Amino acid sequence: MAITLGEEEEEEEEEEEEEEEERKCMLVLKLPTPTYNHRGPKKLLKPKKKKKKKKKKKKEKKKKKKKKEKKKKKKKKKKEKKKKKKKDEEEEEEKEKEEEEEEGGGGGGGRTKKTKNEEKEKKKKEVEKKKKKKKKKKKKKKVEKEEAEEKQRRRRMRRRRRRK
Repeated sequence: MAITLGEEEEEEEEEEEEEEEERKCMLVLKLPTPTYNHRGPKKLLKPKKKKKKKKKKKKEKKKKKKKKEKKKKKKKKKKEKKKKKKKDEEEEEEKEKEEEEEEGGGGGGGRTKKTKNEEKEKKKKEVEKKKKKKKKKKKKKKVEKEEAEEKQRRRRMRRRRRRK
């Protein structure tokens, strides 16, 4: 009788151990909601942990701000230089025109064939310049429009992926 009692106790202990193992297995099986990779639902993946953004230090922010201000100043200087150069060129052209008028006025009394041809060429060049500028502007606009459409398309695709 003592032997049977010992055997029963061992069986009970074994059953308890098995139940504990089953509980452990159940805990392991409790996975978070499945997330799928691009191949489909065949392979379960663990959800990705979001990386915490590190707070930027004040010093870095100040450095960035200073850099931006420096860039702005540089840009402004460049613009002013360009304007000044353009203005100087225009003034020079005006002086040349005045000199030509003074020279032409003393001679035959009217415009010569040479000056007429020069004026025609100048006009042609100006017209061509304007056309080129217009073409460039049009092309730039077209490229910007295409880029905007591409951006929008990407956004839509991202939204679709998120919904799925």
